[in-house]
Amino acid sequence: FKSIIDLGCGVQLLKQFLHTNIEYIAVDMYAHLDSTHICDFNGGQFFKANAECCVASGLFEYIYDIENLLNNVSQCCDNIICSYCYKERYPVRQGICIF
Repeated sequence: FKSIIDLGCGVQLLKQFLHTNIEYIAVDMYAHLDSTHICDFNGGQFFKANAECCVASGLFEYIYDIENLLNNVSQCCDNIICSYCYKERYPVRQGICIF
């Protein structure tokens, strides 16, 4: 991929594993780093950017409406790499998304 949007990027750990010629777009609800684009997915926001791939690692656990998020993602890129961390227990995640 030549461009990647990292949703829920946190402190942008993914960036250190990417080649420097890959455009990296960091998006999170909090500005852990100055280069983070701020976006509240649960507040109906979505950062519009075109990228070849979207990474959502450990994000879905925090999302109230995953279907809406995925609809937005599908409009900005054709590929998604995602994970869902179902074993961890965090009080903030209780009642958000249960399958």
